[in-house]
Amino acid sequence: MARSTPKQAEQTRKLILKTALKLFAKQGYDETSLSDIATAAGITRGAIYWHFKDKIDLLDKLCVSLDLNQKLSLKLLKAGNPKEEDPLGKLRAFLLAHAEHNNREFFSSAMFTLIERILMTEPQNPNYTGLYKICQLHKENICNALRNAVNKKQLPEDLLIDLAADQIGIFIGGLIQLIHLNMTDRVFTHFDKLVDATLQSLHYITAGDTAPSSDQKHGKQTA
Repeated sequence: MARSTPKQAEQTRKLILKTALKLFAKQGYDETSLSDIATAAGITRGAIYWHFKDKIDLLDKLCVSLDLNQKLSLKLLKAGNPKEEDPLGKLRAFLLAHAEHNNREFFSSAMFTLIERILMTEPQNPNYTGLYKICQLHKENICNALRNAVNKKQLPEDLLIDLAADQIGIFIGGLIQLIHLNMTDRVFTHFDKLVDATLQSLHYITAGDTAPSSDQKHGKQTA
């Protein structure tokens, strides 16, 4: 039998990931075997082991390929771009995008629930290094966006960046829990108000004790 080319090998790898995602979402991670994935993909178990050590490694690489949510990540990267003149506005757009239908579906999906379970119950498991790196990178990107807003004088110069990033994380995490509980009707009706209130709260997360001015609260640039 002829050896597969690098292009064919990459196509097989993508097929395995696509099939695994479909089965994990449909019947659950624990209930899906590598044999199930091989059968659904029309390949052998050996082909899976050529690309992945085991099912855990497959799941980790799948999370990396998803990057949790690539469209949201791209919006966040724009906010951290040093050339961006309105990073706070881009950060606002990133947060508002969480209310979009496709993102709500992602956060309520079986795949995201599985990711959450791993992060909450196995935070030190060395088998999921790819997933942990993505989460860390996500927070770094939020920090970059906040730092950019500070440099553009949209946020206080003594902003506690890491703590402000935690505030953003709390907002997103709380929203996701409400999505899981199907308690978002009121939230999404007034979502822009909640996002703006969260961004305004960042002006208080500083090293000093001075309350923010009216202009600072609304992200207006000062001279």
